[in-house]
Amino acid sequence: MTRTWSHDRAHAFFSRASWNPDLLGISLSHLIVRQLRPKSAVLTAAVDDTLSKRRGKKVFGAAWQHDGAATGPRGVGRGTCFVVLGLVIELPSLARPVCLPVMARLWRPGQEVSKVDIAASMIRLLAACHHGRRVHVVADAAYHGKALQRRLEEPSRCPGPGC
Repeated sequence: MTRTWSHDRAHAFFSRASWNPDLLGISLSHLIVRQLRPKSAVLTAAVDDTLSKRRGKKVFGAAWQHDGAATGPRGVGRGTCFVVLGLVIELPSLARPVCLPVMARLWRPGQEVSKVDIAASMIRLLAACHHGRRVHVVADAAYHGKALQRRLEEPSRCPGPGC
């Protein structure tokens, strides 16, 4: 790639451009649905959170948090925790479904917004932007039950014209 584009040009594009992660995720979800799902098919969305281990004083959002993949008795790690929403897709060339991530949001401990709030917000946005499609949600026990169901009943609207 360095022969085609200089590193400075690529860095300027990604660092100075105006990005809306939600619109990017919705656009990506529309592309996936249009190419890989039949028109009448139900969308299956998977939600989970993941800890990306990070060190250093200047890492935004890094804190000691629960780490489901931690080995040992403590089960904690230092890093950033992202709540991720993906679309579960069955591809004919594979024996089992795959999850294609379309949205992710940073969760920070000590904030008023919980991981369940973030997940519900992304699910409502996905459902609002795929009008008329039924959306099934798959999640682990942290997102299961009335806490998420209550939050999903709140209305949502698309953030831009592409929805």
